Amino acid sequence: MMHQMETQKPAGARPETALGAGEKGSLQRGQFTFYHSFFEAVDSLPKSRQLEAYRAIVRYALFGVEPRLSGSANSVFSAVRPVLEASRIKAEARLKKQTAGESEPTDARPVSPNGRE
Repeated sequence: MMHQMETQKPAGARPETALGAGEKGSLQRGQFTFYHSFFEAVDSLPKSRQLEAYRAIVRYALFGVEPRLSGSANSVFSAVRPVLEASRIKAEARLKKQTAGESEPTDARPVSPNGRE
């Protein structure tokens, strides 16, 4: 039996292919990091629930769409959500810095005028 994942789209949401504001005014992203631990968590689900979990993760990460899941798929998503949320917050902060004209910090040490550190 195939389980259908229900999602709640924000009122007035743009099409999923567009970049812009997602749910709660958050950034609709063009990419996100999918960690090996995400795969392991989803892979532990019965095959009939895996697609539902993958779609929930991707739609939340890219578009901010809150899934309505139940059972084991909900448990997996709940475990992954904090990582996705932290990543979204970092991406929004980077965008704000870029918009404000600030550059990304680097780990490089400043070089003295004579070329030595």
